[in-house]
Amino acid sequence: MMILERVTISSSDTPLHVAAMLGHVYFVKELIRRNTNAVEYLHELNQHGFGAIYMAAATGHNVTVRELLKVSNEVCNLKGMNGMTPLYCACTKGRVEIISHLIAGSCTTISEVAVRGETALHLAVKNNQFQALETLWNG
Repeated sequence: MMILERVTISSSDTPLHVAAMLGHVYFVKELIRRNTNAVEYLHELNQHGFGAIYMAAATGHNVTVRELLKVSNEVCNLKGMNGMTPLYCACTKGRVEIISHLIAGSCTTISEVAVRGETALHLAVKNNQFQALETLWNG
């Protein structure tokens, strides 16, 4: 783990951010297992205002998102930069399976409004992600 800690010194990404972004689910599991306060670790935001679940949601790593939700369902409601949530990231990128996982994980952010007055539905339409819109609508 020392190598990852050295790699992440130049940014505010934790090893969990990096592993989630790359979809290394076994490493994510190990990092969570070794952390004494895993829930707090999941809530850490990087310098851009994103948590590990945002990274996994935006890059389409379904299994990683599910693993993070197993630790804490409330992480799907984590508000970062401009009031954004992991659901907003998934909608922007059209990650339909991840949207379904987040909704199933008791995500209450479908109708919540971010700083710019946009909901997840707005972002899906704005980014031409019509399958994402359909998934949200049928949620």
